[in-house]
Amino acid sequence: MLLTPKPADHAHMQEIMRIMDSDERALAVRVEAAIAHIAGPLVVSRFTTWYTTRPPVHHAVLRAEAPPEPLQ
Repeated sequence: MLLTPKPADHAHMQEIMRIMDSDERALAVRVEAAIAHIAGPLVVSRFTTWYTTRPPVHHAVLRAEAPPEPLQ
């Protein structure tokens, strides 16, 4: 069965930066520093990857949200 890829449901957002750290507090500091240096509205998504035999890895993805389209 051949599947046709669907377009992204978040086309209005552009990934700016992806930060990973094993220390959640260090990640928070790095995210705040990145936000301070990037102009414009940002959306930050945070998540953790859990491993069975290793410590977790904390992630933050910074995305720029495009300005809204003008009303017609």
